[in-house]
Amino acid sequence: MENSLLTTLSQQQTLSLDQQQSLRILQMPTIELLGEIDWMLEENPFLDKEDSASTEGREPSSSQTEDQDETVDTPVEAPIDVPYETWQSAPSDDSPFEHIAADTSFRDELHSDLACLAISPRLRVLADCLIEELDDRGFINTPIEELSSLYAPILQEHDLLDVSLLEWEKALAILQTMDPPGIGTTGTIQSLQQQIQRCKTEGVISETEANILDRIATQGLSYVAANNLTEYQKTSQM
Repeated sequence: MENSLLTTLSQQQTLSLDQQQSLRILQMPTIELLGEIDWMLEENPFLDKEDSASTEGREPSSSQTEDQDETVDTPVEAPIDVPYETWQSAPSDDSPFEHIAADTSFRDELHSDLACLAISPRLRVLADCLIEELDDRGFINTPIEELSSLYAPILQEHDLLDVSLLEWEKALAILQTMDPPGIGTTGTIQSLQQQIQRCKTEGVISETEANILDRIATQGLSYVAANNLTEYQKTSQM
């Protein structure tokens, strides 16, 4: 008993005055605490006692409820993977996903690139027809002699009459200068030859290197397909 009392006294001695006062208030009975509060109010004119009973259980008025409803906005979640500017400016009856750009095919890109070339309108129409004849690999398998009959309605629509074979060949040559290299050719070997020629023209490889690569493309691929590496090496060393 004496030890616990000494411990309590030592703890009180280490407490500050404010801490001792707070501890004393917490240990007061309710009646004594109310009296202490009244005494503080009388001593300090800046303190004001709030009547909790007047606000307890009071329901908000209807006007206050309406004002709160008008000022509080219902949160709306933005669609996933849509830029905020696109979603924010979209009409209320329009889906935000309709503003996402659709994927373009390589034919669409070729048509756009062709429109930037400085060529005659006549050759541009023929080149557009050739782009539509490309397969998924970028090759043209249709004989060029048959293109005039196949695209007769489009040619008539643009008043292109009596299109010659030479004009189709010029349009094809224009298409083959476009990217990617090898576009508009008839197959793998011709595509490789076009790419080799492009590299030589741009100075990427020398003429000697271009000739070796051309021999490999025209003569060596069959040996590679047959797994005849001995003959393939002879082709590259000729």
